Amino acid sequence: MLDGLDFRAGPVPLEGVYAFEQAQVLGNPWAGRAVAVNILPLLQAAHRAMSNARRGRTERAAQEEVQRALIEFCGSQANCPSR
Repeated sequence: MLDGLDFRAGPVPLEGVYAFEQAQVLGNPWAGRAVAVNILPLLQAAHRAMSNARRGRTERAAQEEVQRALIEFCGSQANCPSR
């Protein structure tokens, strides 16, 4: 059953093998050919990086706000432990 499969064949051009062979006969087979590139993983990685940066910036701002509030609160209290 596997004897009929040809594992030596390379990728198939978008227009098909016969159109590519015809272009070879007529001249440069690569002229005017489309190149398919999947950019979705790149966009997903960029989105993740931006989301992580935004989250990190928000967390740091929240920590700084809490620290300022605690310093202000402890400054107004007589029995607050010092840093």
